[in-house]
Amino acid sequence: MGDKFTPGPWKVFHASTVRQLGIEADDVSIIVWGNENEPDMGVQPDNDPETMWANARLIAAAPELVEALRHGVAVVRGASNEFGAHPAWDNFLMEAGSVLARIDGAAS
Repeated sequence: MGDKFTPGPWKVFHASTVRQLGIEADDVSIIVWGNENEPDMGVQPDNDPETMWANARLIAAAPELVEALRHGVAVVRGASNEFGAHPAWDNFLMEAGSVLARIDGAAS
């Protein structure tokens, strides 16, 4: 696949003002500010342009990834209900549930 995005974990943090949020990993910080009418963003990278573009593609794909994960959870739950529990399915549901809880704001 060749993606060079920054490996996780990525964390969300409050930046210097109330209207600024950030995402950071070991070697990159992305600060987002403004409002729905005037959003803006700044990147404080400590890596090469290829990694910066890979991070941007990953962030841009996030909404689709969430929908795919939610669909996967529904499919696995359906299969589990129809065919019975399986340890791999149970592990997937637990891990996916944890990720979706973080996305929904249950944990940061």
